[in-house]
Amino acid sequence: MISTSSIPAALLLLKDWQAVAAIDIRNSPLLTPEFATEFRHAVGNDGSRYSFPFYLLVSQEHGYLWDKATLGQPDAPPTIDLPMATILKNYSRADDPDRRLSSEAMFWRIFRWLLDLTLERRESLKDVAPSATLTAFLRAVEGGIVQPGEA
Repeated sequence: MISTSSIPAALLLLKDWQAVAAIDIRNSPLLTPEFATEFRHAVGNDGSRYSFPFYLLVSQEHGYLWDKATLGQPDAPPTIDLPMATILKNYSRADDPDRRLSSEAMFWRIFRWLLDLTLERRESLKDVAPSATLTAFLRAVEGGIVQPGEA
């Protein structure tokens, strides 16, 4: 069994060996758009350090997605707020849909969800309102790979 300390808190989505998205997992019930914006700036995914076309910060409740139009704008709010509670129900056992997930459980659910997106399995997004940013994100990750590690 993998110890929780070895579970990375970040993932990269790669396509043609180019990073198209950085994903940070911070499973705090207090993750707000304001905190997410501050966190994004602190880790450099606002364009000050990394310039990935997409950045996604996820918790059990929210998935805050920024697109490349916000690079270099440290105070830009998330472009989209994905309803992760709804999305993650597709990756939960029947006995645990509402409890707080451990870091390990959260990591593997996000990993599986992103893997499904790269394989164009989008059933988990059926209740998410379509948007240009989400469509661009999905196109960017099609056929890509999910790589654990630091962004």
